[in-house]
Amino acid sequence: MSASPLKGFTDALSFAFDCQEVVGRRLARIARGDAGALIETQRMIAEKLSVATAASMAAAFAWPLGVEAATARAASHYRKAVRANRRRLRGGV
Repeated sequence: MSASPLKGFTDALSFAFDCQEVVGRRLARIARGDAGALIETQRMIAEKLSVATAASMAAAFAWPLGVEAATARAASHYRKAVRANRRRLRGGV
């Protein structure tokens, strides 16, 4: 039995809000222009490459299970990274 369509919508909405928060907080750090801005920029690029690689591999290995499984496995990598960045950028909250 599949999950409720409303659950999927609320999960996607929550993920979108988390992404917006991370983007805003990162831009604020980068806009300061100090050494922390350079570190944040380097971290952001490295994370994007790492997560994209992991998500691609997860989707590829899950492909035999179907497109929904492959999509879910890939998306889980992005959700995990966004949650970790949100916590870090909030100061560990």
